[in-house]
Amino acid sequence: MKLHYLFPLLLSVMLITNKTEAQSDEPASLSEIISTEKHFVGKLTGYEPINKKIDLGSRNSEEERKIAAEYLFDYLKENDLDVKKQEYKIKHNDVAYKGINIYAVIDAQEKTDEYIVLGAHYDSAQGSPGANDNATGVALVQFIAPKLANIENRSKNIVVVFLDQELEGSIGSMAFAEKIKDRGDKAKVHSVHIIDQIGWDKDGDQAIELESPNLEVESAYRVESKMTVYKNNQNKDARQIFTEAGFNTVGVTEEVSSGDTTPYHNHRGDAYETVNFDFLASTTQTVYKVFKEFLK
Repeated sequence: MKLHYLFPLLLSVMLITNKTEAQSDEPASLSEIISTEKHFVGKLTGYEPINKKIDLGSRNSEEERKIAAEYLFDYLKENDLDVKKQEYKIKHNDVAYKGINIYAVIDAQEKTDEYIVLGAHYDSAQGSPGANDNATGVALVQFIAPKLANIENRSKNIVVVFLDQELEGSIGSMAFAEKIKDRGDKAKVHSVHIIDQIGWDKDGDQAIELESPNLEVESAYRVESKMTVYKNNQNKDARQIFTEAGFNTVGVTEEVSSGDTTPYHNHRGDAYETVNFDFLASTTQTVYKVFKEFLK
C-alpha cells in the first residue's frame, strides 16, 4: 500500500486513541451520571420509595435517619465495599446525641498510611425532603465511591463517609473527626472533601465554589474543572469541625457567595423537582478527576 494512503488511516487511529484516553478520565458519561443520580436523589427525598414500603419524606427524625443510613449501608455493601457503621453517642453543650455515620475504606494498592476523605451529610431539616441539602452531595459520593475503587495503582487509601446530624450542630462530623484522630499517626490525612448543596445553578454556568481550600487542593479543582471555580474563606459546619481537628479540609458547593444558591434551604420546597441534575453530574466528574489526580 502506498504511503499517501496509509497516512489518513494512521491519523484516524491516532484521533480515536486520543479520544479514548480523554474519555478514560471521566467516571462515566454525563447521561449515565444524571440517570443514576436522579435515582439516588429520588430515593432520598421520597420522590420514589427508598424501599418496598417507605417513601422517605425527610431525613430528620431518628427513625427517618436510620432508614436513610440502612439504604446507604446496603448500597456500599452491594458495590463490594468494606462498609461499616459508626454508631456514636456524644454529649455536646449538655445535650446528648446519638446517630450513625456510614463509611467505607478503599485500600490503596501499595502500602501506605495516607488517606483522602470524601464525605457528605445525609440528614435534612424537619419537614424538608432535603434534595439540594444534601441529597445532592450524598448522590455525588454514592456515584463516585465504586468508581474510585476501580482506579488502578491507587497511592492513597480512600475513606467515603455519609455523616449524620449535620443540621444539629455537625454532630456526625464531630464523631467521625474524633474517630480519625484516635488512629493517631496511623492515619495521615492528605485532605478531607465535604460535598454540600451541589444541585442549584440558576444561571446555568455550572460553576462551583470551594470553601477554605489550601493552594494544592484549589489548584487541583481549577485544573480539573471545565467550568469556573470560585472560592471563599468560610469555614463552618462540617468543614469547621474537620479543620479544627487538624485536617486539610475543603467544602465543595454551589455559588453560595454570589447568591446562585437554592431559595428553598431547610424548606419543604427543597424537593427533587428543583435539582439541576446537569450541574450535579458536571460537578461529579470534576470531583472524580480531582481524586484520580491525588491518587496517582
